Amino acid sequence: MNTKLTKPNNINDLKADSILPEVIALIDDVFLNEDGFYKFRRHPKDIYILAYVHCLPSMVDLIRAMISALGVTASKIVILPKVYSRIESAAEQLRQLGVSVVEYKVCFEYGYYDESAWSSIEDACRIVHDRVVKGKSSDSRVVLVDDGGLLTECWHKLYNAERIETVSVQQTASGMWRRPFVSRIPKINVANSAAKRNFESYIIARAVANKADSLGVTNGKTRIGVAGYGAVGRAIAHVFDTQGKEVIAYDKIILNEEKAGRIVKTKNQKKIIEQSEVIFGCTGVDWCLRSLFNDYANKPVLISCSSRDVEYRSIIREYGEKTRDKCDEIQQFGEIRINTSKGTSVVMNGGFPINFDRKYEWEKKQDIVLTRALILIGILQAISIEVYGKYDDSIMLAPKAQRALVEKWIMEDREAVTRDAISEELDKIYTDAQNESWWIAMSSGKQIV
Repeated sequence: MNTKLTKPNNINDLKADSILPEVIALIDDVFLNEDGFYKFRRHPKDIYILAYVHCLPSMVDLIRAMISALGVTASKIVILPKVYSRIESAAEQLRQLGVSVVEYKVCFEYGYYDESAWSSIEDACRIVHDRVVKGKSSDSRVVLVDDGGLLTECWHKLYNAERIETVSVQQTASGMWRRPFVSRIPKINVANSAAKRNFESYIIARAVANKADSLGVTNGKTRIGVAGYGAVGRAIAHVFDTQGKEVIAYDKIILNEEKAGRIVKTKNQKKIIEQSEVIFGCTGVDWCLRSLFNDYANKPVLISCSSRDVEYRSIIREYGEKTRDKCDEIQQFGEIRINTSKGTSVVMNGGFPINFDRKYEWEKKQDIVLTRALILIGILQAISIEVYGKYDDSIMLAPKAQRALVEKWIMEDREAVTRDAISEELDKIYTDAQNESWWIAMSSGKQIV
């Protein structure tokens, strides 16, 4: 059934400080027409949404916009909050909207978050599956909003044989390489979209730097290491470079040691561990060699910027103080002392991203709305595409919709963007982004028109 969206009249009743309703209002003019998605394959009211996400105030704004302005049925939305980023007041607001919030029931030992999360993810999948089966509607579609790929992998293992019409919206790069590689579940590649990689990365960098500064972690430190020189790593390196600090950036794909301005780039792990006072991990994978880390008495403070507790996992498992059967929040998210034969170090926030402290959303509201709006575009695309056969590649996030969104965000957020250290870099990127082909070239996945 092809259904044209009829927008309700209450768009202006939503919060005035959010551009999400206006993104929805742009659908007909930009997303559906210019990007080739002329009609929804399924109406929003027939969609079941299962989201494994950070439970933050801005996520509440996204869900509220989906219900009020897009017409998604609240009772068909199930949220499994990531326990390390859950703010309880946000979870309560979701419940008040009529959304089901699944409780995370299992405690975890340092370095084993994914293993412990699996049973809770299974619970959430079963809740949605049972509702779909009970609904018995041929027009139903399940949209998985995934952060890290575990949700899509779990749904595939449990229900792939049942051929329930399902589309996955992937927010992080780790979700793109996680199994299944070939599946009946198409993946909308929000993670590697031009907008997320080139603009959101600076939002994350600003939040991480502000949080680290509030904790005094970087105060008086002059040598900053950045592990992983992708979009987020480059943004964080730029932030600290503008503060006049020495920055050493490690990435395994750097061919030869070189300098980018004052930033030293290397593929030598020994150099970044030996010379850094603080290392910000931006790899999204377990990168640090345990044997090498053990060699130095003066070890850096370790900070993660990626989802979950992956970046220092081997070090935590090998050298971290054991916490089995200690499930209180202090034990789960406090500093982890790393004790080796030649010295000690600290992993901040239990190895989880430092800007997730379960109290505040460290990104500015006018910034993080870009991230939420990109998820919204991914969900709209998930409603619009035709689902058939098997998929061996991801689907590009609609490039013209990305461009329209960023143009609106830059215009709305101009004052905030131009008053801090990253303004010059964002302006440079935005200049390149005036070329329409740039959005396609900078986004990964197959373009569907």
